[in-house]
Amino acid sequence: MTLLYNSYPDAPDDQLQRFLDANTDLPVELDGLIIHFYSAGYRHYHVCLELAEDTTVDDIRGAWYVISEWKRRLYTWQGPCKESDPGSLYRQLYDNHKKGLSYQRLADQLNDDVVRWLRGYFLYKQEFEKNKDRFGLHALPTYPLTLGTPEFERIMAFNEYISEKMSAQKIEGIEPTGWAVGLGGAIELLQFMGLSEIDAQEWCQEILANLEAGKPPCLLGGGPITKDHVISRIRAWRQKIGEQAGS
Repeated sequence: MTLLYNSYPDAPDDQLQRFLDANTDLPVELDGLIIHFYSAGYRHYHVCLELAEDTTVDDIRGAWYVISEWKRRLYTWQGPCKESDPGSLYRQLYDNHKKGLSYQRLADQLNDDVVRWLRGYFLYKQEFEKNKDRFGLHALPTYPLTLGTPEFERIMAFNEYISEKMSAQKIEGIEPTGWAVGLGGAIELLQFMGLSEIDAQEWCQEILANLEAGKPPCLLGGGPITKDHVISRIRAWRQKIGEQAGS
């Protein structure tokens, strides 16, 4: 059976192909639907469904275990999805402002997101340093993982351990195994909001140092993202969709 995918570019990269080849035990053609793998061009893949004209709710219910298992395996392999599409972020800011949220409130929410990513990274790194010898690991995992290697198996064992141990420490929207990429996620978000890479890295290191010292994450008050950052991104997005509407 050939695994199906739908991606941009049209052919999957070598890493994705190895993932597909390693999971041929799971079906992709089920009663009333076909499972595809979709990427919007950012090398982060998602499970999506192609439904037939006569697909029923019962068909989807019957396939739900297989769908969930594909999602679980995909997450295990590539890690969590960071905010890889700045356009999606800017559109969300624009929509939320139209609904009545102030620029300052949006900035506060974004700063909370930055701290959330970094808090997860901080907790994950703490556990990693305590247990890396026990699991035979040398460096924090980078995604996507290389399947079928001893390192992959050791990372999976560690991630299973940390998921069980950290299940009580909820960080909204991020699974414990996703905390490993929290530093990169925070830096990327700050850059999308207009900070330079150097400024973003300095802010993140300062927040991590504060967390390690048991201090509030942002000692200077509101955090790295200001309402002016939000205003500039919303204005640019408003101009972009205005140009698209007029074209």
